Formats: sequence, structure tokens, C-alpha cells
Amino acid sequence: MLTIKVINPKNDLVISSVNISKTLQENLKSVSYWYCKYEGICGFLKEALTQAVEQRRYALRNMFPVYGYIYRLMTHKKEPGKRIAFITLGREDGIKPGDTLKIVEFKRVKDPVTGRYFYEEYEIGECKVSSTKFEVDKSICVIDDMETAKKVRIKHAVKR
Repeated sequence: MLTIKVINPKNDLVISSVNISKTLQENLKSVSYWYCKYEGICGFLKEALTQAVEQRRYALRNMFPVYGYIYRLMTHKKEPGKRIAFITLGREDGIKPGDTLKIVEFKRVKDPVTGRYFYEEYEIGECKVSSTKFEVDKSICVIDDMETAKKVRIKHAVKR
């Protein structure tokens, strides 16, 4: 039996696994089928890995956040407490209408021991994607929370 595992590098937990097991007799009977369909054992392993990743696509997607930024802000005409944010994430980044994104700010912080500077991520709030129709790499997000709407600025980062 061959087991292919997809492991979360943050905590070494198995996210997904695919077991490939066949008896020798089954292998001999279907060797021509597998060879034609998957171009030999390398193709078979590639297909098994593809299936394992596909099964856990959303878990993997959340392990690797995608960042964009707000390039334009407008006040909602009908509801002045809301803001509309134009962002640099779109369909090609896996964003779709209804997704909730985090709005974050990176602040430069000095380490008091080493004196080195680094950036920390601070969450400002959330926005909900309303449209991804215009361009594949841009979307429109609505910020419903009035407190968040007051804090948000152009150049703030957004992440999926």
C-alpha cells in the first residue's frame, strides 16, 4: 500500500491522505489501463496527489492567505454609515461574491532587545465582497460596520 499525505507545515497535522493499494494480481490485470490513463507510475502518483489536494483545497487555501490592498474608497450613497472599498483581489485570486475578507494594517514595531524592526499585522475589520465582474484581479467590497468604516484607509491590506 502507498499512502500520500498532505501535511500542514504549521503543526505537522495530516490534512488529507490518499491510499493507493492493489494486489499484485490486480496490478497485472490493469497495468495497461493505468499506463495508458496516467502515463506510468509517475502519472499515477501525480493523479493521486492531485486528488488529495483537490479534496482539501479550501483547507489548503486558508493555510496560505492571499493579500491585496484597498486602492479606492467611497461612501455608500444610500447608507452613509457603510463604505465601499475597491480592492486588488479578484476572481483570479479565488475571490467570489459573498466572501468575507479581513482588512488589516501592518505596523512597524521595534524589538526592544535586539533593536531590529519588524512588521506586525493588526486586524481592522471585515468587508464582504459584492462584485467581481469588472476585472479578474479587482473586486468591490462593502464595509457594513460603522466603526470599521471610520478606520479604513486607502492602502490598507485585505486578505482572504
